[in-house]
Amino acid sequence: MNPGHNGGNPDLETMPRQRVFLRAAQCPALPAAGFTLIEILIAIAILGILLGIAVPSYHDYVIRTRVSEGVQMATAPQLLAADDFLRNGNFATVAASYNFPDNSADYVADIAIDPASGAISVTTRNTGAAVDPIIVFTPANTPMPGGPPGSTTGLLTWTCALAAGEARHVPRSCATALPLVTP
Repeated sequence: MNPGHNGGNPDLETMPRQRVFLRAAQCPALPAAGFTLIEILIAIAILGILLGIAVPSYHDYVIRTRVSEGVQMATAPQLLAADDFLRNGNFATVAASYNFPDNSADYVADIAIDPASGAISVTTRNTGAAVDPIIVFTPANTPMPGGPPGSTTGLLTWTCALAAGEARHVPRSCATALPLVTP
């Protein structure tokens, strides 16, 4: 024996050496840990189904949010058109003077006012849709209660309709498609 191995303790050198062998039967069995292959496959299948439903719905939500920028930006031309109609009885002045600034919005390409009908057309861009929606707001004149019959002054109400694109990409109030006009 090496005297330096045990720190020079003579008692350790004289101790009998015992070997301990454990038999497999004496070791307690540990419970199985982890997942089985079938459990993992079922979890992956459920995730696949959920993602297959969630991703397209989220994509439509993002497009609707981008299109709503155009709906919001149409409120200023609506107020201008209503003011012009109440002052002049037509939309010609506001249609000639209103000019939508280029590149002033991320998702709106153009806003135009029809001089004859006062309809406001909102053309969207970069929404992520296959066909960027075009929304048309059409005014309807409701005579003022107690006013003269046939008066052009009154309350303008706006109806929103879809001119191009898919109904699922616009707000619910605008999901009705415009009727096709045939020449």
